[in-house]
Amino acid sequence: MAAVMRTEMRDALLQVLLFSSVLFFTPASCQSDSSSSVVVAGYNVSAPTGSQVVLQCVSSRMMWTRDQMRDRQRVAHWDIYRDYADT
Repeated sequence: MAAVMRTEMRDALLQVLLFSSVLFFTPASCQSDSSSSVVVAGYNVSAPTGSQVVLQCVSSRMMWTRDQMRDRQRVAHWDIYRDYADT
């Protein structure tokens, strides 16, 4: 059981590192017009139930802010996604 949990934790860490490196080498536009929004970064992270996972924020600007027109906001946002239904 402990070996399985170590393997799952290692896999989760490798996924985070992989997605971090992909983001680093993939240009993304942080600008948008007032009629649309842009997703700057997206991560898929898997971890065993009950484990602690640190979700990184890759930009110091990813917090509640407003632009000069005071009509847009940026926020770091995390969702929990499951590919199966609760039982």
